[in-house]
Amino acid sequence: MVFSATAAVALALSFYSSPEGLPAWDVCSFQSLTGLPCPGCGLTRGFCAISHGRFREATAYNAFSLPLYALSLGLLASPLLLRLFPALSSRSSQRLLFRVGGYLTVAILVYGVWRIVHLWGHP
Repeated sequence: MVFSATAAVALALSFYSSPEGLPAWDVCSFQSLTGLPCPGCGLTRGFCAISHGRFREATAYNAFSLPLYALSLGLLASPLLLRLFPALSSRSSQRLLFRVGGYLTVAILVYGVWRIVHLWGHP
């Protein structure tokens, strides 16, 4: 329920603001200290771009904007989905979701490292 509520707030805020309507100041401590983006940099602007139908722009902000937006929609719908499909709450389903979440986390971290290496060589 907490994840669903968090997803609802994030999605609602992304419809409220456009990417260019967000403040220009950096909220990322990693980027403030190093001048390089962390794996999550650009996700807020990416979510806002998706909510306004600007999908290419969203992927330019962060390549994982679209998959994480889809995940947020899934989290938002999870209480209803669990009610409609009780088998989703089985132990094997939970293990599969945990595994997929782990793979997604690793992929985001690899993307973050790639982005840092790419930008480091091309300032």
